[in-house]
Amino acid sequence: HPYTNGMVEALNKKVKNGTVREYYYETREEFEKHLGYYLLNYNINTKLRSLRYRTPYEVMCEWYDKKPDLSIINPSNLIGKLHN
Repeated sequence: HPYTNGMVEALNKKVKNGTVREYYYETREEFEKHLGYYLLNYNINTKLRSLRYRTPYEVMCEWYDKKPDLSIINPSNLIGKLHN
């Protein structure tokens, strides 16, 4: 839909500004690794207006608390693995 194109463009701009415009990568693997960290950080720390100023991670945890049978794993268990 045309109205979602603007939202996609805005997210692409955020990702581009946080990665390739800010850092120089020697290899594609280096870029992919940093992109993964960037997106993980975005999903854990960025509060979004469409989610009533909550992070995607907070919303996932709330959904898990309401309906745990819909999830394969508990999202709160993922936080410890982020630092590895």
